[in-house]
Amino acid sequence: MVSELRIQIRHDSPHLNFSRSFLDKDLYGYCNSKFDILMIPSKLNGQNLEEAKEFYPSTQGWKITTIESNPTTISYISMKCLCDKTINSQIQQQGGISIYPIRFSKGWSHYQIVCLDNSILSSVVRVLQTYPETKINSIKELESNGIFPSQMISITEFTSDLTEHQLLILIRAFEQGYYEIPRRIRTQDLAGEFKVSRYAVEKTLRKAENKLLTSLMPYLLLKKSSVEN
Repeated sequence: MVSELRIQIRHDSPHLNFSRSFLDKDLYGYCNSKFDILMIPSKLNGQNLEEAKEFYPSTQGWKITTIESNPTTISYISMKCLCDKTINSQIQQQGGISIYPIRFSKGWSHYQIVCLDNSILSSVVRVLQTYPETKINSIKELESNGIFPSQMISITEFTSDLTEHQLLILIRAFEQGYYEIPRRIRTQDLAGEFKVSRYAVEKTLRKAENKLLTSLMPYLLLKKSSVEN
């Protein structure tokens, strides 16, 4: 039986410790087994940088990328993989598969874990329950192809910030060849279809593109780190 386990846990890890400085915001962690990316929905100030130096050793080669785009600013801390300093390594040792991103919210790490059979599920639960502050939020059975639908949750997160209007215009622009070279449709033509101004269409597309790129950026940065090294 393929199962999905959702837990939240308090434990000693660099990402969770750093996230406690942002209790009004959710932070998100990503990993490709070589590099970690921590996404913070704000610009880091001097105090944040000092805390980062405390929690992330210089040997991890961490660096900060900040992308400012009205009305949001996102900061990314990239570094060598820290799985050996988190419970993720223990989850993997038991055969569990962590689905990214891992969310850090209000002093808790939130994990979504896929287990391919009941023995793996039992092993993962047993290891996690050795931590005094562990809450099992849900355990549910998945279909035989359960890993793929579980990963689709991340795809849902990619698009969750898009409004219905942005989604419709973005899809229509793609279908009509707006993103082809050369373009097969102009923004004024799209404006006519939706009965809005050309400026409104261009603004809507920029906002939609920005939201999608913001969601994809952690994965792009992980890919960039892999290429550079």
